[in-house]
Amino acid sequence: MKKFVVVGLIVLLLMGVVMAFNPAKEAKKVSIPANALKISPNTYYLGKAIDKKSGKVVEGYAFVKYKKSFGKPGTECGNGVCEPGENARNCPVDCGGNSDSSTCYAFISRGAKWRTVEDYIVNPNNADGLDENFIRDNIAYDISKWEDAADGLLDDNSVDILGNEVAGVVDGADTSSPDDKNEVYFGDVAESGAIAVTIVWYTIGPPFAREIVEWDMVFDDYDFDWANCSLSDCTQKMDFENIATHELGHAVGLDDLYDDTCSEETMYGYANYNETKKRTLEAGDIAGVSELYS
Repeated sequence: MKKFVVVGLIVLLLMGVVMAFNPAKEAKKVSIPANALKISPNTYYLGKAIDKKSGKVVEGYAFVKYKKSFGKPGTECGNGVCEPGENARNCPVDCGGNSDSSTCYAFISRGAKWRTVEDYIVNPNNADGLDENFIRDNIAYDISKWEDAADGLLDDNSVDILGNEVAGVVDGADTSSPDDKNEVYFGDVAESGAIAVTIVWYTIGPPFAREIVEWDMVFDDYDFDWANCSLSDCTQKMDFENIATHELGHAVGLDDLYDDTCSEETMYGYANYNETKKRTLEAGDIAGVSELYS
């Protein structure tokens, strides 16, 4: 009898060791390397590396999406972003306006875009009870928004940019070099106040030859709660579609915007709880992706 008890204890101990060193769990955390260079409020230069697939020299950037509110606590501007007309009530800055919002776009690097279509992998597991099918379907839907706009119009004449979801194992975001996997998952983004991070690698060269070779995207469900705001109360929660649409803008080649006159654009660099306006592409977003891919 004692022999069976001892064997049982050994098995349990071995199971505990395996669980403690579960690589899938360890891969959930992503940190900006200490040697990364901060080049804008939300962007870090990760340095140069060799692309595993092509053997070419590439450089990487991490685009960190931060939560930001304006005004004194309890008097934030509506959805947390200072918008035209709100400064008279409680915003500390004049939001102004932009008579030509089609100028509201920027590129991660001029000419850097996808030139070969690559598929992507999604691990939909999350701590907030979001349906796995919703995660997968919404990522595909959000990608289609950018692809539909790539010809300058919101229509069905899609340009295939980011491909389709395929089966595979998510290893974790690549902050040191690309691994030939485009990965989407929920995890722990170590940067304080970071809602999500998207990492993009592209080849070095003249604008007409720069090519994006990889993107990885992580949604922080350690520090933030997530929801589909179309179906549930989003108070103190992030709307998945809102953030995913913005992050995918980086994946296709667009940079963040910080000018408050561009605060209505999907690529505006900050977000807040219960915000949904980044679900739809605006004039600047459409103009930017169209200039890259038309």
